[in-house]
Amino acid sequence: MLSVCWALAWGAATSPAAAAAEPLAPDAEAAAAAACPALPALPAFSHQLAGPPLGCTEAERAEWLAHMKACRSAALRNISYHGGVFDTLPWTQEAFAVPMVASFDREIYDDSREYGPGEYGWTVDRFVAGLKARYGGADAVLLWPTYENIGLDDRSQVSLYQALPGGFEGMTNLTDQLHAVSAHPHLRALPLSSPPCLICFPVAGAVQRGVKVLWAYNPWDTGTWQSRGLNTGEPGHATVLMNFVQLLKRTHADGINGDTMRFVPKDWWDDSTKIGWPLA
Repeated sequence: MLSVCWALAWGAATSPAAAAAEPLAPDAEAAAAAACPALPALPAFSHQLAGPPLGCTEAERAEWLAHMKACRSAALRNISYHGGVFDTLPWTQEAFAVPMVASFDREIYDDSREYGPGEYGWTVDRFVAGLKARYGGADAVLLWPTYENIGLDDRSQVSLYQALPGGFEGMTNLTDQLHAVSAHPHLRALPLSSPPCLICFPVAGAVQRGVKVLWAYNPWDTGTWQSRGLNTGEPGHATVLMNFVQLLKRTHADGINGDTMRFVPKDWWDDSTKIGWPLA
């Protein structure tokens, strides 16, 4: 199973605030960075802050958290963020674990037999049991059919979603099943007596909610058949983007992951709210 558990950072990377905010101006970006001198960046991702050091004391952890909150406040001020979007999609502020799932994963799909009309072969219960066994569950899942299929032929990223069992109707069925299950734990802060530097943990018997579903948006899909138009600046962008947003609504998806992108252009948010289906 291809899965990467994204904790804590996902809320900042794919939240509606990221979708609704324009990129920082150079001076604003520098000012935001200057507010975080005590927080080192990860070596491979200069824009991503490192967590508290391994083996730190409770006092050092508290100091790290204070610096992180100050850094976040500075970044929000420098993009003139005044709230509003988070009120529309509050679940984005509680989605800590988001596995990236290959859409033909044998844990989520059973290919051992042929399926008739209205049958799709999704094995959501088995998939959810695996999530719980590995790391306690998930808050959302990112369904990803493009890796490692795109480029083998001339199908675009949208075509590869349509190629999944049952096509777009099958995607709707899978999404509805995930929305209906309880697959993730509630998270809360650790008490001071707990081992240092851990941030949250599952609470047994907590209230469960459905699992949100994200699609992958691959801006680097520029050479396949009918791939042009989804990226800003490409011919027919306004029409192609609206068609894609309407497809996400049709299949009941909750949002997208902007692969390799520092931010998702604001027109994604504008189009999704225009049709009454705000996307994270």
